[in-house]
Amino acid sequence: MKKKVLIVVENQPIPFDTRVLKEARSLHKVGYQVTVLCPKGKSAQLGHEIIDGIHVYRHPLPKEGNSPLGYLWEYSCALFWEFWYVWWIYLRHGFHIIQGCNPPDDIFLIALPFKVFGVKYIFDHHDAIPELYLSKYGKRGILYKAQVLLEKLTYRFSDVVMATNASYKNLAVTRGHLAAEDVFIVRNGPDLETFKAVPPNPALKYGKAHLVGYVGTMSDQEGLDILVDVALHLKKLGRLDIHFTCVGGGPALASLRNMVQDKDLEEMVNFTGRVSDQRLLEILSSSDVCVNPDRPCEMNDISTMIKIMEYMALSKPIVQFDLSEGRFSAQDAAVYADPQNQVNDFAAKIIWLLDHPDERHRMGEFGRQRVEKELAWDYSVQNLLAAYERAFTKKGAFKKRAHNETRVFSERDLPSEKDETQANDCLVDYYRCPEGYVQLNPGGPLSERSGYFEFGAGTTCYGRCAGHTPSDSPTEMLPDVLSDAIIDGTVVNLPFDLKEVVDNLRCELYCEEVASSTEASLMPRAYYLLRPLLPVSIRKHLQRWRLRDWERLPFPRWPVDRTVDQMFEQTMILSLKAQSVDKIPFIWFWPEGATSCAIMTHDVETALGVRSCSYLMDMEDAFGIKGSFQIIPEERYEVADDFLDSIWRRGFEVVVHDLNHDGQLFRDKDQFLQRAARINSYKQRFGASGFRAAVLYRKQQWFDALDFSYDMSVPNVAHLDPQRGGCCTVMPYFVGKILELPVTTTQDYTLFNILNDYSIDLWKKQIDLIMEKHGLISVIVHPDYVAGSRERIVYETLLAHLADLRREKGIWIATPGEVDRWWRQRAQMKLVEDDFGWHIEGPGQRASPHCVCQSKRRAHLLHA
Repeated sequence: MKKKVLIVVENQPIPFDTRVLKEARSLHKVGYQVTVLCPKGKSAQLGHEIIDGIHVYRHPLPKEGNSPLGYLWEYSCALFWEFWYVWWIYLRHGFHIIQGCNPPDDIFLIALPFKVFGVKYIFDHHDAIPELYLSKYGKRGILYKAQVLLEKLTYRFSDVVMATNASYKNLAVTRGHLAAEDVFIVRNGPDLETFKAVPPNPALKYGKAHLVGYVGTMSDQEGLDILVDVALHLKKLGRLDIHFTCVGGGPALASLRNMVQDKDLEEMVNFTGRVSDQRLLEILSSSDVCVNPDRPCEMNDISTMIKIMEYMALSKPIVQFDLSEGRFSAQDAAVYADPQNQVNDFAAKIIWLLDHPDERHRMGEFGRQRVEKELAWDYSVQNLLAAYERAFTKKGAFKKRAHNETRVFSERDLPSEKDETQANDCLVDYYRCPEGYVQLNPGGPLSERSGYFEFGAGTTCYGRCAGHTPSDSPTEMLPDVLSDAIIDGTVVNLPFDLKEVVDNLRCELYCEEVASSTEASLMPRAYYLLRPLLPVSIRKHLQRWRLRDWERLPFPRWPVDRTVDQMFEQTMILSLKAQSVDKIPFIWFWPEGATSCAIMTHDVETALGVRSCSYLMDMEDAFGIKGSFQIIPEERYEVADDFLDSIWRRGFEVVVHDLNHDGQLFRDKDQFLQRAARINSYKQRFGASGFRAAVLYRKQQWFDALDFSYDMSVPNVAHLDPQRGGCCTVMPYFVGKILELPVTTTQDYTLFNILNDYSIDLWKKQIDLIMEKHGLISVIVHPDYVAGSRERIVYETLLAHLADLRREKGIWIATPGEVDRWWRQRAQMKLVEDDFGWHIEGPGQRASPHCVCQSKRRAHLLHA
């Protein structure tokens, strides 16, 4: 049965609402039957047409309002027509989901009657309407209160919310009281297949030396009156070599044209109105600088404007005011004008860019690369589809799940139905090898319960297996199932489910988590209440007593556990035999053939740590190494903007570190969700894409509430951490949408205060073991605990050792953010064979094709 969707949008007709059109096309592409209902408009008068296989229906609409009463009349008329059209579409085409795209926030009223038929409602949150109302009218009267109520009801009756950025997701969680797993960030990035630069047209500069371009809606909050005043200021300065072209339609277009005429700027500024896509691309491609004069206000501060990413996609430098989401989108592709000195400083920034062509080129290239690697529409499709999958799989939706299904993550993270393709995908995802070389099947019925077994000597696994009863404890005699792996033609029949076992290890499902018990939750609470009163000299003795049994723990394997990597290696050897080949091509783990990767991370726990950060940066700069600083947002110390700037300016990264470092983040789910929303709210201010929990406490099943690209909270082996366990791999891996960068070496605090070791011998041993599997060397060094000369000498010795490995062994020393971006690029690459051999297709330009070769029953990774 085909899944059917109705998208209702009132703000603009299709195809001019490019976000809705991209959503509809993406859904149609994966098999959804999509219908769109929108208003008629200029150049979009047909009542019905089919665009790229999508049925588009358009209803009548009065002239767009530009006053409270005008909007009320417009939205009332739209609601009337939408009501009748939606029933007609339901009877003619049917639908299982209605997606309502605001503004306004009343579309949920159309969906309410259909909920009795099991139809779900997805709220596509384009604009924060209460903030939008204030930005236009500045009054909190009855009409404002009506907007607040409509927003509240919209959240209340939404099954899933799609937010355009993290700020809007935070609104849904905090103001709308939705569960974080029901809110998905679907950014409105440009489609690089259609939004491409074209040759510039000098005639569009109207005889001037420079062209400043703008595209967007012509309305009050867009700040175009400010831009007209900027043009007037430049004219008074004698800069008659600049022309402004503003593209777009809207309720303020006529008044803006009158303003240009009144200020005698016709020779310098023109408002084109709505133009064709080709004409728009021609104007922007001819521009030297593009502008986003959105008026500084709460609405614009929390909103993401598509025009910013469109400018970046065309390699254009940008001038805009310093607003949170605007800065997050553009970063170094823009210069930021002072909101307190709007006209003069905005004009000054334009002049500076026009007078510095090299800087314009640098900023344009940065913007283009950021869109290509992070912000293009292709990166939003996964979240769009996940939002729909979440809606369909919620209770009462189109496709119900089996009653006996066991869930580990939220519905969109770990598939529940087991089949042979999952094991294949698991191995292919690890090596990024061609799918045709891998054919795996579970070989027989699996045991009813999970337990421990071996897959070759020294490779301890946890899960269900065939032909044996797994052991309850890793200390018992473990059955070795390697000999039960059977090759049948080109198929490898494994005596277990590879994906199930890998997930059990990576996600620590073998470990019965004592941290969830009452006793264990009370102990950390009591400890963290007393912790500020306890000096390190006392704390370390308490911690040694708590961890006194660490050397007797048989699993995971100390000092580095590589079980997952060994399982993949052994399975690939079996695949070589099954395929009767000597080697299988795959995409190398690290860019440019680097042998391994290393990242330096610094958890800043106290004010002393804050003061020590600059010294650590000096030490690392001396060795050409850049790391990250994990900053606690609340309570522990003041996080000044100057402090964050001091890290960014030097090329280091900032990571959000817990909320307040009280050890209670994962105490219960409701509290976690509340805290996660607050943690997410610091992402923009910190300029952070990564997260780490305090003390490496974790529940990977809850990570989907964190709005970060990567996490660094999971140790490889946690014998010496308060929460035991470990992910048993030295490679990054995905937990739903978040990339986990596991902590693979012992922390400095543990080394100095628990093990009383002031050498790098343990670190060197761990690094050697990690490099044998070409893994990630992840180090935690606290600025708080390397204040003494002895500790700093140890750390300098480690930095020197890593620098030597970079020079002699070819390891890649990167920041966590660089690793995250690389691993995501690699996950999108694939190997393609042609007449000249194997080559890589995908977003990365630094990947190397390699081969897995069989020799002496080990997998050797060699250059192809």
